[in-house]
Amino acid sequence: MNNIIVAEEHKLRAIVHDEVSKLFQTKQTPKTEIDTMTLSTTLALLTEYGYILSKAKLYKLTASGNIPCRKFGQKLVFSRKDILQWAENQTQPKNNQSEVLSIGAILTKFCCNVVLFVLLMFKILNINKINNTTSPQQKHNKK
Repeated sequence: MNNIIVAEEHKLRAIVHDEVSKLFQTKQTPKTEIDTMTLSTTLALLTEYGYILSKAKLYKLTASGNIPCRKFGQKLVFSRKDILQWAENQTQPKNNQSEVLSIGAILTKFCCNVVLFVLLMFKILNINKINNTTSPQQKHNKK
């Protein structure tokens, strides 16, 4: 205790802070999340994210190859990342733009057909009008 240190307050605070930090510092290893899941864990994850499936439906999807999975021995294993991506790909936005475009395409096609119909009718009417009217030469021949 013979050593007396004279320091300014901010320097002393910094020294104390550094020393206390060293005492409480623990080695933190980055925690990696396990990506592989069992069938029951996969069902729980899908349910947690709002994609509710029965166990039977999940088995059917794996048998048909419509859901990403692997086999480890006799057990099915699923990748968390692949399952969430698969589930996202199964959903469609509420206002699907392709539906809006297809309705627009139908209306466009309908309008084009109506215009073509009207033009055709005018052409028919004009032909009939021409056929019903007699030219001056035809009037002269009738006399």
